[in-house]
Amino acid sequence: MVRNIIYGAFFTASTTVFVYVAEAAPQHNCAAYASAAVAQNNQNKANGCGLTGGGWQSDYNAHFNWCQQQNVGIQALSSEDQARKVALQNCIGKSSFCESYAKQAVSDQINNMKYKCRFEGGPWQLNHSAHLKWCLTVRQSKAAAENAKRANALSECRTIPFGNDNKLNPVNE
Repeated sequence: MVRNIIYGAFFTASTTVFVYVAEAAPQHNCAAYASAAVAQNNQNKANGCGLTGGGWQSDYNAHFNWCQQQNVGIQALSSEDQARKVALQNCIGKSSFCESYAKQAVSDQINNMKYKCRFEGGPWQLNHSAHLKWCLTVRQSKAAAENAKRANALSECRTIPFGNDNKLNPVNE
């Protein structure tokens, strides 16, 4: 915390010097902090991140008033801002991954129908939005594993002649 220190001296008849220290209140740029917090929440919403909590809101005044509290120092402001930045970076990276995941899942379902594999259930649907939403709720490794399962199932299905009733559909979890 940066402190502005004001030194003053009193001289008495005996030339004794008394020094006092006055600490000025910290001056934060709360307007900039609140504007940045609102902008970060707008990115949160635009990317469908679903981040919630006190730091994730579009109420400028709430952010500004929190910043103005006496016990909020520059370190707390920086920490809050950095936490939102990291969360957004993680989300946007995951959002891009999940967009690719959803496109692949829909493509796999198209091939499922094309090759008459008859796989059914959540992983086997044409609903891009449903795939995207599911992916955003799980670890990337789980979504990648689901893509691999679908790819393997389709690969096996394509080696079996169309309409073969002896073909077993994999169990989708």
